[in-house]
Amino acid sequence: SFVTLTATGFPDYEFTELAPPAIAEDGLTAYAPWRVTGTNTGPLDPPGFAATEKRIEIEGIDRWQFRDGLISRYRAFYDFAEMGRQLGLMPPRGGAIERLGVRAQRLGARVRR
Repeated sequence: SFVTLTATGFPDYEFTELAPPAIAEDGLTAYAPWRVTGTNTGPLDPPGFAATEKRIEIEGIDRWQFRDGLISRYRAFYDFAEMGRQLGLMPPRGGAIERLGVRAQRLGARVRR
């Protein structure tokens, strides 16, 4: 489960509610903004990354949709790429490796056309 994966990868993780949940005008959807912090001292599996020992601070929002008084759908929205950057799993924005990746993608797109 998500909680098990999070607790394994970030044993000191902490979620903070940034504001009270908001109910949409239709009364069938609720939103709750949050922030998670933690230190990656355990594996991230899946996909199988080793611990980086780096700290993250990510903001996101949960969306709950209700039907017949019960939660019918739940989704969490957050910037996964930013988490990868904070963990050192992705290159920093604007850095040489990112620019090289952009060039490679553009070349590939040109070749496929």
